Amino acid sequence: MFRVFVGSKNQAVRLVKQHNATHWISLLDLGDRQFFPPGMNDVNRLWLNFEDVLRSTDRGAPTRDHVQQILDFTKDLADGVVVVNCFAGVSRSTAAALAILFQHHRCVETAVAELLDVRPNACPNPVISKHADDILGCNGRLFDAAEHMAKTRILDILR
Repeated sequence: MFRVFVGSKNQAVRLVKQHNATHWISLLDLGDRQFFPPGMNDVNRLWLNFEDVLRSTDRGAPTRDHVQQILDFTKDLADGVVVVNCFAGVSRSTAAALAILFQHHRCVETAVAELLDVRPNACPNPVISKHADDILGCNGRLFDAAEHMAKTRILDILR
């Protein structure tokens, strides 16, 4: 069964071990590194560095190529477990997880429901969401769903 889990940098190793992940994606700030413990050589790993920014023109913004690498890394998984982490496990990682889930299910509603099931505090990064929407040919549907999640999360915080 295909599953995606999302967490922070500090939760990543535990999630990989707990869920016996086959694939691990770390999305960290420029120059940041993630501890990779010994004995995890069976886990396929993708490590990308870019900032959690709101505009594609901001310094260190995620690029279309970054998002394409994420989607290529997970596209052939029919029966894998993916852990995606960023620093806090809220923005970059949830946007990437949403894209991966959509790529797998081809349904925005299913992708959103599965993401919110594993990460209720999801607030997907808009730059990653926009690139994913473009690459996956969603005509704005994936981006709109990500924006709705982010706005809902922000309103929840303000209440």
